[in-house]
Amino acid sequence: MKLKSFFADSVEAALERARKELGPEALLVYSREAPPEARGLGAYEVVFAASAGEGIPGTAGPAPGGRATAAEGSGEACGALVSAELGELRRQVGRLAAALARSSVVAPPPGSFAEAAEAASEGLIEAGLDDGFLAGLMGRLQARFERQKPPEGPALPAAVGGWLREEIEAALPVAGAEEDGLGEQAVLLAGPPGSGKTTTLAKLAARYGVERGRRVRLLSLDGGRVGAAHEIRAYAAILGAGCRFLEAPSELAAAALDGAPGELTLIDTPGYAGSDGEALAELGAALTRQPPIDVHLVLPATMKPADLRRAAERFRPLRPDRLIFTRLDETASPGSAVAEAIRSRLPVSFLSVGRRIPEDLEEASAGRLVELLAGGVARRLAGLWNAERRPAAGAGRAAAA
Repeated sequence: MKLKSFFADSVEAALERARKELGPEALLVYSREAPPEARGLGAYEVVFAASAGEGIPGTAGPAPGGRATAAEGSGEACGALVSAELGELRRQVGRLAAALARSSVVAPPPGSFAEAAEAASEGLIEAGLDDGFLAGLMGRLQARFERQKPPEGPALPAAVGGWLREEIEAALPVAGAEEDGLGEQAVLLAGPPGSGKTTTLAKLAARYGVERGRRVRLLSLDGGRVGAAHEIRAYAAILGAGCRFLEAPSELAAAALDGAPGELTLIDTPGYAGSDGEALAELGAALTRQPPIDVHLVLPATMKPADLRRAAERFRPLRPDRLIFTRLDETASPGSAVAEAIRSRLPVSFLSVGRRIPEDLEEASAGRLVELLAGGVARRLAGLWNAERRPAAGAGRAAAA
């Protein structure tokens, strides 16, 4: 892994040049106002990272045009990464690159926009935000800084945090149940073992059936699991809903058509693990022959970012329409779930924050998802200004990243 600096009049221009020279995998690590001795090369110095051999020339001379110079620092991959995904490796490289940059590049002035942008970037990397989206996000923040000039002093981190929330909200795929008419067609819940599908199904039945006076029936493809049949029958009895167990995905077509007009049909499925590829393929093939069935992929927010990505990829044969995140009450890092929604571009329909039925089921909203992803970043930004560190007047505008 190597670092390279690009000098340009704006971060966007540097980003465009870096991707042309280093390729789309180039990761924006750090940016600052160009030092006086390099001001003739451009107003800003922007540092990018890429794996060795991914387009960074072996020489340290300037790139075409004479405005790019090689930055010091390189890292070596340690150990054998047997089954690590490319996305997780890139995140690890990003963290290493950030550490190298901080050790070899002058730290941004306290209280500056550069410092606030760096803190926001580190927080979003920890949350698992996709590197490509993060680079674009930081570029848009830089453009807003140049265009709007935020207030100086203690108000600067809050202004940067506000911009960050607006940019993330604009990119979030959200599809609330009311907007998409949940209950107008059959809804199938799928997900890995232990993701909370059956409990979420009961919450949906209570919310859209009992509370709103709709007829509900429950279908299940999970009757073979020990205890599963008893659990679903118990929920059906409590909710006053019809209940039917299906032997195979091929029975979905006839079962989905059996419902009365306006009836809410909810379909439970087994928890599919990594070894259940054939079963997922069979269900996916059956879904292509069904009347409209809305597929919601249920993922626990307690999963690590790499595990969330693997799970989402594993369920691609089902062509999910929505995401539901569960167990949000059990994690201190819910941002990775929102980062997966941004990466996959699947709208988020519901959030589950506990086991109470149906109180702990929320319809997703952009504001709520932004809070989950950017809440930790907001705390980082708030900590940049304290009684022991008062930057000189003008520092917020004197340093740009």
